[in-house]
Amino acid sequence: MARNIKAPVSAMTQNPAPPSNDDDVLSQRRRCGCTVGSEMHVISHGWDRYNSLTRFKCKTCRTQVDVIPKSHIGYTFSVSSFGIAFIAYFFVFNVRDPSIWAKLIVGAIGVFQFGVLLAQFLAHKYYPLVETAEIPAAKCRKGIIAWIEGMSFGTGIFLPVLAAVMVLGICFLLGIAIHYSFQPP
Repeated sequence: MARNIKAPVSAMTQNPAPPSNDDDVLSQRRRCGCTVGSEMHVISHGWDRYNSLTRFKCKTCRTQVDVIPKSHIGYTFSVSSFGIAFIAYFFVFNVRDPSIWAKLIVGAIGVFQFGVLLAQFLAHKYYPLVETAEIPAAKCRKGIIAWIEGMSFGTGIFLPVLAAVMVLGICFLLGIAIHYSFQPP
């Protein structure tokens, strides 16, 4: 996950996050393994295509690492698992005699998704947050995006389910309101 990035910091994101959400993210620090006591500081925070992304840089060894919040990893895992299950149902389990190629392709997609998930988690393992008295690792966050970024992996898994339940609940309430408010034709 650690890599030297030569692109300018401004080229990392197309839509940077609002400054009010960055206050607590920019104060985060992570440990670097190059020397004892070396720390990585935030050099940018924004969005890639799908996730919030914070870029850290060590002043000692100049290593840069991109860290995705655990909640974003969780909901990406959840959505991709639903997609893989959907594909597997129609091409492997709901077929009378599935071919070996269908099984291999669905299996390869699953292995690829596991590899992406593992690579995103390794940044959290190898570069843990530094907790000090003046800058705690988990502090009060502002805004819904910053609140979601502060959630855990397990909570992130249930975010798509919660969103679907909310949409279906609103549809249900609208259906009841229309049913009892208007006469049938």
